[in-house]
Amino acid sequence: MVKTGELDRLLERTPPEIVKRGIEYYKAGAVESVSAFRDLLYAVVRGHQDYDVFLHLRGNILEDYSCTCPAFMKYEGVCKHIIAVLCHILKSGMEPKNNFPVRKRDIEVEVIGELLSRANEKKQAVKVEYRFEFFPYGVYEFISRMHMRIGTERMYILKDVKEFIEKIERGQPVEFGKFFKFHPLMHEFSDEDRKVFSVIKEIYEIERSLRWHGSSKMLLNERYVNLNITYLKKIARALGNKMVRMTAPYVGIVSFEPDGSPFSVAAVKCEEGIAVRARGDMGTLLDGEHRVILKDSKIYILDADDPAYPLIKGLFLRRDEGLKFTGENQRKLISVLPRLEKSKYVELSEDLKDAIEKRPLKLRVRIDGFKKGIAADVKFVYGEREIDPFGDAGDEGFIVRDYEREGYTLKLLEDSGFSREKGRLVLLDDDNLYTFIKDVVPRLAEMGDVLYSSEVKHLFSTKAPKIKSYVRSLSGNLLEIKMDFEGIDGRTAEEILRSIKEKKKYFRLKNGSFLSLEDEQVKNLANLLEDVPKDDIKQNAVSLSKYRLMGFMGKIRGKALPPFDHMAEFEKVIDEIVNSKNQKIAPPASLAGVLREYQVTGFKWLKVLADNGLGGVLADDMGLGKTLQTIAFLLSVKESGVKPRTSLVVAPSTLIYNWENEIARFAPQLKTMVVSGPAAERRKMIEILDEYDVVVTSYPLLRNDVDFYAKHYFYCVVLDEAQHIKNFDSLNAKSVKKISSRARFALTGTPMENSPAELWSIFDFIMPGYLYSYKKFNEVYQKPVLNGDEGALKELKKLISPFILRRTKKDVLRELPEKIETTLKVDMTPQQKKLYLSYLMKIKGEIEERIEREGFEKNRMHIFSGLLRLRQICCHPGLFIENYRGSSGKMELLEELLQELMDGGHRILIFSQFTSMLSLIRKSLEKMNIRYAYLDGSTGVSERKRIVDDFNSGGGQVFLLSLKAGGVGLNLTSADTVIHFDPWWNPAVEEQAADRAYRMGQENNVQVFRLITRGTIEEKIDELQKKKKDLIGSIVSEGEVFINFLSKEEIMELFRMN
Repeated sequence: MVKTGELDRLLERTPPEIVKRGIEYYKAGAVESVSAFRDLLYAVVRGHQDYDVFLHLRGNILEDYSCTCPAFMKYEGVCKHIIAVLCHILKSGMEPKNNFPVRKRDIEVEVIGELLSRANEKKQAVKVEYRFEFFPYGVYEFISRMHMRIGTERMYILKDVKEFIEKIERGQPVEFGKFFKFHPLMHEFSDEDRKVFSVIKEIYEIERSLRWHGSSKMLLNERYVNLNITYLKKIARALGNKMVRMTAPYVGIVSFEPDGSPFSVAAVKCEEGIAVRARGDMGTLLDGEHRVILKDSKIYILDADDPAYPLIKGLFLRRDEGLKFTGENQRKLISVLPRLEKSKYVELSEDLKDAIEKRPLKLRVRIDGFKKGIAADVKFVYGEREIDPFGDAGDEGFIVRDYEREGYTLKLLEDSGFSREKGRLVLLDDDNLYTFIKDVVPRLAEMGDVLYSSEVKHLFSTKAPKIKSYVRSLSGNLLEIKMDFEGIDGRTAEEILRSIKEKKKYFRLKNGSFLSLEDEQVKNLANLLEDVPKDDIKQNAVSLSKYRLMGFMGKIRGKALPPFDHMAEFEKVIDEIVNSKNQKIAPPASLAGVLREYQVTGFKWLKVLADNGLGGVLADDMGLGKTLQTIAFLLSVKESGVKPRTSLVVAPSTLIYNWENEIARFAPQLKTMVVSGPAAERRKMIEILDEYDVVVTSYPLLRNDVDFYAKHYFYCVVLDEAQHIKNFDSLNAKSVKKISSRARFALTGTPMENSPAELWSIFDFIMPGYLYSYKKFNEVYQKPVLNGDEGALKELKKLISPFILRRTKKDVLRELPEKIETTLKVDMTPQQKKLYLSYLMKIKGEIEERIEREGFEKNRMHIFSGLLRLRQICCHPGLFIENYRGSSGKMELLEELLQELMDGGHRILIFSQFTSMLSLIRKSLEKMNIRYAYLDGSTGVSERKRIVDDFNSGGGQVFLLSLKAGGVGLNLTSADTVIHFDPWWNPAVEEQAADRAYRMGQENNVQVFRLITRGTIEEKIDELQKKKKDLIGSIVSEGEVFINFLSKEEIMELFRMN
């Protein structure tokens, strides 16, 4: 352990501010990754970035030390990072492995504190003189300028305010002249002066921020500080009672009263109304805002937030006669007198206080009929007094009127569409009248009384219609919904339905009353009718397709809807589709032993949809047997004997004979014909296709023959590799949509590759109109989804989920490996490679020279430091090279890998031992618009749990973790991919980190990627790890370093160029 005397001598050579910052770093937990071996100690200290600290101890003597921070390289002595590590060592009792253990002690840290306090004893007091200039006529942008003179006996003008503040902050000496140099160890300022400097520091930080954002505003000049009213007040408060010199516009010695009052203001009743005067001399204004006042050698700063401040400004403009308020001005002044009573500047006379009448405002509105609309008569009532806002005010006495609520009421009526006509407020427009009755009248009623004449009383009820609905099947896939409106005839019902379809807010009946169409049931009904053509609404009945109704029911399931008779049978169909796996439907006997369990589920799903005249997208992963499941379905169609018997399969040209072969292999009883060859032959074949169970053709041939196919009605049309119609404007898409059939299916492993429009095109084939017109789909779903609208995405998934069946290999195949580990090797970028080779040659030369001079063992610390630098360049040169603008091979590989993983729906953990590397990755993720979570050693326990719980609940797609902080104690089974950005010396630590995802509770296969930079120290370390894996696993424990177990030859091999 380091001797206390040794530490004393070290601290004597170190500025107190550096020692203080070092202790603060230690207390903040900035010291991490502390390792010890023999006489070497290594630690990582978190600052603006990670810095490496090395200590060489021989016995109890601190023989050598170094740090990779810029300050250590520039200045003599230790830096704050070394101080922080020394505190950590003293506190923990840590020492090199070959020393005898010693008892942990706290006293060394206390010694540091005592040394600091002694350093502050017997300091010479430094005086500061302040000089202020004021600009009462707004000549300059600022109210005042402050100059300073500093010294002990002789006073010196402060010539550079910024430099002074910067040096004081850093604890550095400041030279003022030949006979005075301020030194923090020898001199000290008063409490008042330190407070003033603190305000100047705040101004300095603001100016730096303004300059960063492009502002040219100069707050700190070299010789003075520009002050606005806010900072003048802060400076005044910091100075307390200290006397200062004023040099403009007057000269003299003054003090500040930032919170005092230079005079009082009296408000009294007079014959004309209310008079307001200042008591005594008001003083002299020193600014253009009427806030800084000089009186009796004191400078007062008025509070602009005080309710009486506007009065004081007015009094300065009429110093002699004061202010008089009469008529309307008097009434408005009376309304604010209760607030003026709370002012520290104003006193109300007793007779004025006695005359004030405080009564609550009550609104009274009477509504009568006027032409085809209404007229409103408005009165404001205060106790016994009634005020007409549009009439002659008369004598109101001293009523405190609530002008704010009065104005709110009149604005409410104005915004409702009322206008003045023949001295009355009138409202004639239907839309405005409906909104007024529904929304505004309840708000007026909260403020008072709303009275109606008998002529209009029936208008003020906006009830929703009572609807009873019936559903019945028509021919084909059509349904009819009939809706009865209570007490309304069929012709009017048709008009109401059209209004509902057009999403109008109301329907006005013949008697003038309003029927509200904003009820939740009616709104949901409007969504159902939205795409129904007007001509399909006949009186009180509507025709629409079965799948349109089913899609609608799936979309609004659980929402309010008018009661439907016979709707249960259609809800049952939805349940059958969703739960098709459990349906008691047997596959064809000849395939019972061929189909796997998940393929039987797919067969049932196809069967249920087709039996109900619907369609779907079978989107299983490639290799899961979409073709076989479809053949099983087509065979069941033949065995059921339905009419028409023929189904059409459209496939890419390369696959049409594959379909023929697969049908012959699994269902030879299906009579199959492949339509190909010359045009004349194809047409003859199409003419007899009704004689076959299955007809197969290609997309190009269908385009040519579509008019002939369009003459036939098929039981089912199947599109293989249906991504061929993802462009809805293509000839492929237009051709297949001309074919008529009872059911339609699309087979594709990628129903959507680039945008939701591709999904719409496929659905427009299988169930035309189900996802609305493309224009509406684009507005309602595609644009919001592409803009990150989670609600729109959730609704779209809900709408399509019954009609898409997708299984991945990992869902259904158990033979896949549980944990797949992959090492990805990447080349450096040219700029990165140049830096790496340059540093490699430099470090190798230095180490060989040191070893030759001092021996190998004495230089392990320097070797370790050099290896660390090379590993950082492998990750990204920006980790320690300032202003590096290039990229790195690993970063580019990571971005590509992330894009691929995100497209596959994976959730990812990224580990790095360098928190500064994680910062660079964060910036990259933000540019890629990838949501992420972040955790390192500075994350508190409760925050750590919140972040982990949020990620496991689906928050973010990527989790960035420092290897030390995130490598143990976390359960992150919601992720299925782990990326080690940089290899750790000990592979067991990497494995521990990967186990955050690969552990009990993990339901997915876990993929682990290790990123290695080719031809570098990383590749050599990886090779050595493989050779020594057993040794490492049995010997190296957490906190020790793999490099300590390498021989001299192995270490020097790491520095050999490939």
